Amino acid sequence: MGGMFGKRKTSTISTSEPRLGAIQVQQSSYGLVVPIVYGQTRVTGNLLWYGDFTAIPHVTRTESGGGGKGGGGGGKTVQEDTTYTYEAALVMGLGEGPINAVVSAWRGKERLRGSLFPGALHTENNLSVTVPATAPYQVSVPQAASWVAHLSATTSERVEGERRSYWSERTLSPGADFSISNGVYTFNAGLAGRAVKLSYQWRDAAYYLSALQQLGLALQSGVPGQAAWGHLLSRHPAQAIGYSQTAVLYGANYQLTNNAEVQNHSFEVVGGYAFGNGVVDANPADVMSDLLSNPRHGAGFPSGKLGNFSRYRDYCTANGLFISPAYHEQRQAHEHLQELAMLSNSALLWSEGQLKVLPYGDEVASGWGAQFLPDLTPVYALSDDDFLVSGADDPVRVQRKTPADAYNQVQVEFLNRSNDYNLEVAEAKDLANIEQFGLRPQEPVKLHAICQPAVARHVAQLLLQRALYVRNHYEFRLGWRHALLEPMDLVTLTDSGLGLQQTPVRVTSIEEDEDGGLTVRAEDFPRGVASSVRYPTQVVSGFGHDFNADPGKVLPPLFFEPGFTGQDQTLRVKLAVTGPGPMWGGCLVYASQDGATYKQVDRIVGGSRYGTLRAALAAAGNVLSVQLTGKGGQLLSGTEEDARLMHTACWVDGEYLGYQQATLDGVNQYTLGGLQRGSWGSTASNHAAGSPFVRLDATVGESEALSLDQVGKTLWFKLVSFNVYGGGLQDISQVPAYQYTVQGTALLSPMPDIRNLRTNFVAGLTQLYWDEVQDLRSVDYEIRLGPSWHQAKVLGRTPLPRFTAVGDGLYWIAAHYQAQGGVQVYSAQPGRLSITGAALVKNVVARFDEAASGWSGTCAGGAMVLGGAIQLDAADSLLALPDVLSNPDILWLGGVAGNGMYTLPASHTINIGRVAPCNVLISYSVRGQAIHENVLTTPDVFALNDWFGEVLGQQVDVVPQIALAQEDGVFGDWQQFVPGSYVAQSFKARVLISTRDPGISPILSGLTFLVDAPDRVDSGSVNVPIGGFSVLYERPFNGGNGSQPWPLPQITLLNAMPGDDLLLTAQTRSGFTVRVVNGSNDVARQINWISQGY
Repeated sequence: MGGMFGKRKTSTISTSEPRLGAIQVQQSSYGLVVPIVYGQTRVTGNLLWYGDFTAIPHVTRTESGGGGKGGGGGGKTVQEDTTYTYEAALVMGLGEGPINAVVSAWRGKERLRGSLFPGALHTENNLSVTVPATAPYQVSVPQAASWVAHLSATTSERVEGERRSYWSERTLSPGADFSISNGVYTFNAGLAGRAVKLSYQWRDAAYYLSALQQLGLALQSGVPGQAAWGHLLSRHPAQAIGYSQTAVLYGANYQLTNNAEVQNHSFEVVGGYAFGNGVVDANPADVMSDLLSNPRHGAGFPSGKLGNFSRYRDYCTANGLFISPAYHEQRQAHEHLQELAMLSNSALLWSEGQLKVLPYGDEVASGWGAQFLPDLTPVYALSDDDFLVSGADDPVRVQRKTPADAYNQVQVEFLNRSNDYNLEVAEAKDLANIEQFGLRPQEPVKLHAICQPAVARHVAQLLLQRALYVRNHYEFRLGWRHALLEPMDLVTLTDSGLGLQQTPVRVTSIEEDEDGGLTVRAEDFPRGVASSVRYPTQVVSGFGHDFNADPGKVLPPLFFEPGFTGQDQTLRVKLAVTGPGPMWGGCLVYASQDGATYKQVDRIVGGSRYGTLRAALAAAGNVLSVQLTGKGGQLLSGTEEDARLMHTACWVDGEYLGYQQATLDGVNQYTLGGLQRGSWGSTASNHAAGSPFVRLDATVGESEALSLDQVGKTLWFKLVSFNVYGGGLQDISQVPAYQYTVQGTALLSPMPDIRNLRTNFVAGLTQLYWDEVQDLRSVDYEIRLGPSWHQAKVLGRTPLPRFTAVGDGLYWIAAHYQAQGGVQVYSAQPGRLSITGAALVKNVVARFDEAASGWSGTCAGGAMVLGGAIQLDAADSLLALPDVLSNPDILWLGGVAGNGMYTLPASHTINIGRVAPCNVLISYSVRGQAIHENVLTTPDVFALNDWFGEVLGQQVDVVPQIALAQEDGVFGDWQQFVPGSYVAQSFKARVLISTRDPGISPILSGLTFLVDAPDRVDSGSVNVPIGGFSVLYERPFNGGNGSQPWPLPQITLLNAMPGDDLLLTAQTRSGFTVRVVNGSNDVARQINWISQGY
C-alpha cells in the first residue's frame, strides 16, 4: 500500500559542475638548466612527466519535504549535487643529484614543514560496563592509556508509576556520581553492581609527516644509475626513465586543484657540501673546487691545476662565510669564480702553474673549528735603488680613486632563509664619511648565494671598507731579481719624491715586458681594512608570511537555539566561536547526528563576539556590561533607530535586545547602553552576572535546518580552524567533538499572528475567516469570546482557518501550538473582531434577554443570582460550622462550587407553531472573578498586574445547551448548542457554568436566546358567497413580512366582473375575512389567495 493518502512521489534534482578531462600544466619546460645546489636553499620544480589523470565525483544528497499537514504530506525532494576532485601521477624534477633531503615545501603561498600530528580521534559510544560490587568501584576503559575526554554516562533505573512500573534511563553526573582519572572511572558506592553505558573519546598515537608526505610525494635523490620509478615500470613501461643523477619527486595520487592544475611548488632542499655541525650552508672553497673539477657538471678544469685551497677554506670557516648557491642559469665559469671570490673577500691568481685563492684578511680569525693567521710580513722593502726608471719618469706612479668612486654605502642583495628565501638587502654605511662628504651609494650587489643575514651584513661591511679606504693604486717597474714576487704579496715602498717611507702596499698584478722588466701594480694596505667585526643583524620578517601557520584550536564555543524571528521559521542550533590568538582566522563547522559521520554545515570567518555579563542585568535595566571571549572584537555604537530596528541585535541568555551606545572599558570589556529590551518575541527578564552574551551577526554559525523529531536528540560538532590567510587548516580527525542536545527552544517562540481576519454570512450565520498560518509546528487556532484575550472564554480550537460565530461580542483568534510538557504557545498578538448581529435575522419569533428580565429562570447546582448576574455559590454550607463567627470566610466557605446550571423559564420557551428549520442563537457574556481579591486592601495597587481579572477567564467555562420539541410538544434530551439551523417546533435553552479553580467564580452577566423562523407561504381557492367568507390558516402565523404583525393576503378574482371590489376585514395571524361588492351590492365570486409571513 502507498499509505493512507496514497504513495508519496519523490522528485530528484541533480546538479553537476563541469567535469574536466585533462590536467592543466603550470610549468613543464624542455631545455631548462638543471639546477646545481650547494648547501640548503629553495628551488622550484619542473614537471617532467604526468599521467593517470582521474576525476573523482563527490555526490551530496539533501532531502526535503515529505511532511505536510494532517499526515498526508507532499512529495519528497532529493537534491543531488555532484562536484569533482582530481588527481594524477607525476614526476617533478628538482636539480642535479644527489639532493640529500627536502626540508620543507611551498604549495602556492602555503609552507609545509615536517610536523608531528596527533593521532586520529575516536568516539566510543555506549560501552557497556558493570560497576564492581566492592570498593573501590573502579572501571578502566579499554583505551585508558589514550583516553582523551568523557562524553556521557547513563544507567537504567526502575520507576514506579501510578498504574505500572517501567525502566527509565538516567544520565550520571561527573562529580556527583563518579570521578575520572586517565580513563579510569571511580563510581559512588550507590552504583555498585549496576550496568552503566559509557561514551568517551580516545586518540591514536601521534605520527610524523614530512613536507613531502603531506604533499603525497616522495624523493629520488639523483644518484648515478638511479632506477626508474616503480609506478612507471608497472603502468607505463615504455615511458619509464630513471633520470640518473637528477633528483626527482614522484607521486601516484597527487591531488590537483579544483581546476585540475598542478599548483605552484617550490622546495627547500639540501644539496652537496653542507658544512655540518648545525651549519647547513657550504664553504665557498668547496663550492669553487666542485664547480671547477666535478667530472659531470664542472668546468673541466684539471684537478692537478688546482692550488691548495686549505688556507682559503680556513679563512671562510673562521669568518663564518658560508653560502648556499643554486646555479640555475648558464654563465661562464669565471663569473661564478669571481662572485665567490668577492663574497669571500679573496682574490684569484695563477701562480706556479696552479689556480690559487688568497684571502684579503689581515687579522687573526677563529671560529667553527678553524683558525686563520694572516701573513703580514713584507717580502721586499723597495726603495729608489730597486725601481727601474726610464729617462725622466717617476720611479713610482700613483693613481687615486675619485671621491665619486669612494662609496660610503654598500648594499648586498641576498635570499633570507629565515624569511622563506625572499629577497632582502643587507646594508653597510660609514656614517662619519657620510656626514663629512654626503651619501655616495653603490649599486646593490646581487649575491644570492648568501642565505643568512649575518653573512650578508659581514660581506657588505668588507666591501664597504675596500671601496672607501683602499683608494690609491701604485705602479712601478722592477728587475729580474724580484722575479719571485707574486700578486697578493706585501711590499713596502720608499720614494722621497712622493714622500713614501716604507709604506706597505699589496701587489695586485705583475706583467713582464719585452725587456725582461716587471711592471708591478699594487694597492693601499691600511691594516685592519680587510677584516671586520661581525656586527649583529636585526631579524627582518618582511612580508614573507607563513600562510600555513598553525591557527590554534577554537576556544569553547557557546551553543544556543534562537527563537523564530521575522520570516525565519526554521529550527536550528547556533554557535558562537572564536580562537585563541591573532593567527586564528575562522573555522569550518561540521555537524554529525551519530558522532561518527560529519558534514560541513557552515564556515565562520573572523570569529564571533561573545562572552559573559560582568554584572547582573535587571528586567528593567537599560545598561549591561560584557566581557568578550578570546580574540574578542569591537562592539560599535549605533543610533536609537539602530537599537529599535535591532541593527545591533544581541542575545542574552534567551532574551533578544538591541543597544545604542558601546563604551570600551578595558581589553575585551564593553558597557552597552540605550537598550531595546525584549525584542523578537522574547521577554525582558533578570540576568545574573556570568550569563551568556552573543552579538548576533554573520560570524555566528548555525546548523542545518532541524526537524521536530530531532528535539531531545544529541548533535556533535567539530570546529576545524584555519588561519588568517585561509591556510593551516586543521585535520578534522584531530579536533575534539562538542556535544549539544537539541532543546527545541524555538518551538516556544510565539506563533505567527493572525492575518486578514474577516467575516462573511453563510446560511444566515456569521463565519469568521483568516489567512492560514505557515509554521514548522503543528498549527491549530483557538477562538475566544470576551472583553480581552485573557478574560475571554475559550470557544474552542480548530485546525481550519474559519469558525462560525456563536453570537454577538468581541472575538479573539490566535494560532496555537502545544509544546512538549503541555506548554501552550500562542500568537504574540491575537487577532480581534467585534461582531454585532451574528446572524441575519428577519423573522425573529421571540428574543429573550435574561439579564434584562431579572434572571427569572431556575438556578441549580451551585448556581445563584448575585449582583445582577449568575454566579457560583460557596462550596460548603454554613450549617455545618460549629462556630460561624470564628470563620474568616463566611460568604465563600470552601471556595466556590465546581459547577451549576441556569435554565430559562418556561415562559421563554419559543414555539413557532410548526416544524421548520430555524436559525437559533444563544449569545452570552462571561468573565472570571477572584472571590477574595479586594483592591481596597492591596497595599501597592500599582504593583498589580491584573486589576480586572483578565488572567482568570481561562479558568471558567460556559456551555449553552438546547432542547427541541416537534408537533407533539415532547422535548428531547439536552444537547450542546452549536450555532446553526435546527428543525423543530419548540425550543428551550439552558447554560452550564463551571470553574477549574475554587478561588475563581464565573460571572455570567448576559444571556440572549432567540429563534429566527423561515418564511411561510399559505394559499388556497374559495368561493366567496354574498356577505363574505372567513379564511382560517391551517396554523396561526407568528408574524408577517417586515414589521407587519400578520400576513398580508394577496387575492385574485377568477370570475371578476366590471365594478367588482374586494374588502378585507378581521386580519389576524390566524386568518382573514373577504367580501366582494359591486357598487353597493354584495356579490358571489371565486378567488385564489396567498398569505406570506413566518
